[in-house]
Amino acid sequence: QKLIRQFTESYRKAPFFKNNFPLIEDIICNPEQNLFRYILYSINKIKDFLKIPTPLIISSELNLGDAKGSDKVIEICKKRGAKNYINPIGGIEL
Repeated sequence: QKLIRQFTESYRKAPFFKNNFPLIEDIICNPEQNLFRYILYSINKIKDFLKIPTPLIISSELNLGDAKGSDKVIEICKKRGAKNYINPIGGIEL
């Protein structure tokens, strides 16, 4: 509740605060204790709010075996039938 009050005090005069605050409050008040599930919930709520239809897939549910690092990325791409993989400049070799 303290964080909610701080948010309200800091941003209540911001444009669109009333439209967006329920989303923020819902995310902050999510009682999930597992950090991964909390973050996934947050991303999905924001994605839905912005009407982004792209589904999120949890890599641990793809049965990738022991793949790690770049091998894991390649396995994910293969499992999902990717034709292209776009990576930031630092990982261009992948």
